[in-house]
Amino acid sequence: MAMTEVDKDQLQALRDRVEEDYRRVEDEYRRAEENYRRAEESYRLDIAAIEHLQRRFFGSLSSISTSEYSASNGLNIKPPATIQPLQPISAAKANEEWEIFKSVHK
Repeated sequence: MAMTEVDKDQLQALRDRVEEDYRRVEDEYRRAEENYRRAEESYRLDIAAIEHLQRRFFGSLSSISTSEYSASNGLNIKPPATIQPLQPISAAKANEEWEIFKSVHK
């Protein structure tokens, strides 16, 4: 039994829809992968900024460690027994640290 012209048109329309859906799903998958990569990069930059601030404000006194972070219970912070007052810094040093912070958080 030969296919009629209508059947061929219906099959072509179905094929076109399936291919269009496939391309749409591929595009959504690529966008999801890109969002994942951006989230990973943001996380890495956030951790770097936190570590920079820890070194800046607590130096060797800090008992905070990113290795103590647990997704289940958050940051486990035990403050140092004594916190020495921060030493004043020059405007140039403050500006340098601000530029470093901004470069990390573009």
